[in-house]
Amino acid sequence: MTIEVPPPRASVDLVTVRDQGRIRLVTLDDAESRNALSRRMLQSVVDALGTATRDDVPAVVLSGARGTFASGADLRELDGATPGSYLAQRRAELWDQIAEFPNLIVAAVQGYALGGGCELALTCDAIVAGDRTMFGQPEVRIGAVPGAGGSQRWPRAAGRFHAAPLVLGGVRIDAREALQMGVVDRVVPERRVVAAAVDLANELLDGVSLNAQRKAKQLLRLSEEATLSDGLVSERQEFASLIDTPDLHEGIAAVLEKRPAHFPITKSGAS
Repeated sequence: MTIEVPPPRASVDLVTVRDQGRIRLVTLDDAESRNALSRRMLQSVVDALGTATRDDVPAVVLSGARGTFASGADLRELDGATPGSYLAQRRAELWDQIAEFPNLIVAAVQGYALGGGCELALTCDAIVAGDRTMFGQPEVRIGAVPGAGGSQRWPRAAGRFHAAPLVLGGVRIDAREALQMGVVDRVVPERRVVAAAVDLANELLDGVSLNAQRKAKQLLRLSEEATLSDGLVSERQEFASLIDTPDLHEGIAAVLEKRPAHFPITKSGAS
């Protein structure tokens, strides 16, 4: 099966899409709002990820145009809203679709990742940050709380006491601090962020079974929600589900024959 890809510079509303080898680059691109996460922007991200799934693209690098990852929520959508009108936007469903993206997704974060921008990065599988990047959850400074996972993902990623200044005080941290907390995987010069994220995505794809990687991603996500005992049950079930699959046979043969394993590069088996 041949993978169909969009033109070199395609557009999904507020997001631009292009391919670099086996990696799809999805770039938030709304100059007017500095990539604020309006409902329209979230829908654009969901649509772009949907095309990646349909096209059998094994990994996505998510970044922001013009040196800013995402400046946070679009405050214009909050001003004058009521609890009912806000919930009617069904934004949570869009966030869930991003978090449930089945393939590898690496955030390439430059400039500011604040509020929803920070939460968007935390939904990814790995984060590469520029050396001048700032992370923060400033919601309490406008009379709100994180609304897309910040209060839940920060403690899981960094620990409750590291998370408290960000969530309770709206404190910002730089990329080096985030790296020390274990939230960021790599810090590189700003100009190299996207390239470094592509490198990391390729490293995570090299030599692995994509079918196994997708199941492993599901298990990692489950570890944030399930008890240890329930998570171990799921892990055993997923392990058993891979017994007697072509990928496992190939992986075992490669080890015994002392050679690299040759797995399909898409879930459909196309090379």
